[in-house]
Amino acid sequence: MRSPCKGKFKVTQIYKGASHKGLDLVGLDDKTIYSTVTGVVEAARYDTHPTGGMGLYIRIREDGTNRRFYFAHLSEALVKAGQRVSVGDRIGIEG
Repeated sequence: MRSPCKGKFKVTQIYKGASHKGLDLVGLDDKTIYSTVTGVVEAARYDTHPTGGMGLYIRIREDGTNRRFYFAHLSEALVKAGQRVSVGDRIGIEG
């Protein structure tokens, strides 16, 4: 899978199974987030869970699979629900 960051980045939170089902990355050269899959944006909104752990996030459903990919802790979403995206498209700004 392609990285959502271009240039150098740092891992700030590792995958921890049920308690944290992803990786948190911080771009060191560029704060733009790029799609790692081709599919449809299902959501681009703020997390409404009481803890609000993801903040502003984007969820993309990958074409041909039932997998969803989340891009969270954003300061800005550059895509909207229903929009098609391809690998490498700019989708958000980390924040």
